[in-house]
Amino acid sequence: MLASEMKDHVIIVGRGHLGSHLVDHLRQTARPYVLVEKDSMAVDDLIRAGEPVIVDDAKQESTLIDAGVDRARLIVITSNVIETALLVTKRARDRNKKATIIVRCYLDEFTEILESLGANEVISSSKSAFNEIATHIGAVAAPR
Repeated sequence: MLASEMKDHVIIVGRGHLGSHLVDHLRQTARPYVLVEKDSMAVDDLIRAGEPVIVDDAKQESTLIDAGVDRARLIVITSNVIETALLVTKRARDRNKKATIIVRCYLDEFTEILESLGANEVISSSKSAFNEIATHIGAVAAPR
């Protein structure tokens, strides 16, 4: 019910490690969000706290509609399942042309496909780690 009233909110798909951090940040900053997670055990604490959680499969278009995908400002897909990332990106973009869609994808070879389906940004774990480590390499390897 909370999700049906939201507008200009963030939709987080998946409450793994990254999804948990994002939800914590959104709660601390009082930003409106909806979390979609199919494992009820993973979100039991949030449900008991009255947070806007949808326990269902994000790959289902009806689940995205329940999350208010048509009215969302930002959709962040954190799932480790590439099929979920692909289907949610496509379905979210079909229903909302203006939202920013960010996909965390651990397989670099899917970046172009996700972008062609409507992702504004695809962030891979290895790419993020490389960027962070490269700054340290540059600092350590600087000529003396």
